[in-house]
Amino acid sequence: MKILYCDIQLGASGDMLVGALIDMGLPVDVITTQLQSLSAKGFAIAPVKVERYGIHGTQAGITAHTDTTHRNLDSIYNIIAHTICSNTVKTNAMKIFDTLATAEATVHGISKEEVHFHEVGAIDSIVDILSFCIAIEYFSIDTLYYSTFALGTGTINTQHGMLPLPAPATVKLTHGKQVMFTGLQGELTTPTAAAILVTLGTQKTHFGGSIITTGTGFGTRDYGFPSYTRTLLIEDNSNEYEVLSVLECTIDDMNPEIYPHVAELLFEAGARDVYLQQVIMKKGRPGVVVSVLCPFHAVDQCTQILFRQTTTLGVRAYTVNRYSLPREFATVTLYGEEIRIKQSYRYQELSPKPEFEDCKKVALKTGKPLYHIMEEALKEYYKQKKL
Repeated sequence: MKILYCDIQLGASGDMLVGALIDMGLPVDVITTQLQSLSAKGFAIAPVKVERYGIHGTQAGITAHTDTTHRNLDSIYNIIAHTICSNTVKTNAMKIFDTLATAEATVHGISKEEVHFHEVGAIDSIVDILSFCIAIEYFSIDTLYYSTFALGTGTINTQHGMLPLPAPATVKLTHGKQVMFTGLQGELTTPTAAAILVTLGTQKTHFGGSIITTGTGFGTRDYGFPSYTRTLLIEDNSNEYEVLSVLECTIDDMNPEIYPHVAELLFEAGARDVYLQQVIMKKGRPGVVVSVLCPFHAVDQCTQILFRQTTTLGVRAYTVNRYSLPREFATVTLYGEEIRIKQSYRYQELSPKPEFEDCKKVALKTGKPLYHIMEEALKEYYKQKKL
């Protein structure tokens, strides 16, 4: 699996992302050949190698004539649709503009069909977005990850007048994402870059793989401090483990009847496993360690559940590598009810196991002992497999 990781902790704009991808090996003629078909003319791409603050990288060199055209979403869709780009590139670019339109509409209290783009609908923004989508296809990217958004301060002049930084559209686009308010003067993250990343990617900081190549992209602005985007092309050929988060809290003052309810809520929130351990705490008090194994996207919700539903005052979090056997399900029928059989292989040896809840349901229905139902389910499974 090929992963593109966009390191944006020092800022991101559309041309910085494109510059980093060119620096990573994207041939300029791959972009220009496809963008020649744009009905909107008056732009050029002339990348230049630059060095700033001891770092070498590429400036995309995207220039366009002053564009005073106010385009709505349909007109931008029409421009994209009539290019010779692949359907995948067109679809991704249209999704990004739809994300932008939705953010702008929310900020200004109108429908996205009423949004008339100027800054984000200008030719250079169309070129930025299409170029990024072309690069994703060129590098055969399977997954796009990005880091924490860097937000600056100050003001910026727009068609709506002077606006505070980060721009309102950028704020809207990064809702629910991890951001860093740097206190630095300047527009470190533009709406175009934010829209590209939140539309096509996932914010993630913990994953594994082998770095194949990297690129560094600089913008046209120099704020007097390092501001650039890095892209890393990563190959992940390992299906041996997945990186998960473990949340833990230790409790010695809660009614034990509550624990099953908390566990149920955690599973509903996406936890892979929840388990309890008896411990002796300070002052010799018996207590319980609640451990939650969950994917990163469920960490915030699971943490909220632990704080809201238990008496804990603190939650520990750390990452683990989880090794697991590949598994799939088969189905057998007993007494008119379906029972799922979890199939896994332990060093090429088949290891089937009936699903407990399914067997319990049949046991309650028939009045037969649960262990008999589990044995019958396995016999039926082996019968079907002819093993």
